[in-house]
Amino acid sequence: MQFQMKHLTRWQPLYYGRGNTALHLNDAARALLVNAQYEAMGRQLALVHTDRFISPYGDEHKAKFLATANGSESVNLISDCDAKHYEKAAWKHQMSFRLTVLGGCMKNGQCDGDCISSVGDCAGGDGKAPCADVLFDRSRAVPNQIRLDGINKQLEVAPWDTPRYRALMSEKRGLENYFAYIRN
Repeated sequence: MQFQMKHLTRWQPLYYGRGNTALHLNDAARALLVNAQYEAMGRQLALVHTDRFISPYGDEHKAKFLATANGSESVNLISDCDAKHYEKAAWKHQMSFRLTVLGGCMKNGQCDGDCISSVGDCAGGDGKAPCADVLFDRSRAVPNQIRLDGINKQLEVAPWDTPRYRALMSEKRGLENYFAYIRN
């Protein structure tokens, strides 16, 4: 085990295994951290109403995400009160929002894909339709264009018909789908 974990001594697995490196917070600091997390999520959810975020399935689909916290009513004006409302909904686990490379993920729970390291699953780069829980952020176009340019450079040198090449192609198709949706 020591060799597999690349530890130099036999004491290192014991040290890490006993949780000696875990961050120990008192209850007040832990509560402050959790409250800040949900407050930030509430503010991010309030931004979802703007035209900055689009769903590949249309505005009605995007409105369904937010209807769960609003008692199936649409919200037209965004205020601090709405952000607090979404913060409470996030606390109750009625809705969720995670920032991703493409924009945001509204899935309330664990996702099958990984939109952090690869956008292929979320944006339809795997040949399937885009994920139903993804929202594309128009303001992320410049960083995603840089990402696409980097992927194209990697594809030039990647050996054909390898797992790496297939993963890069999936990523490229996903980003191309992203640009097709945000330009419409």
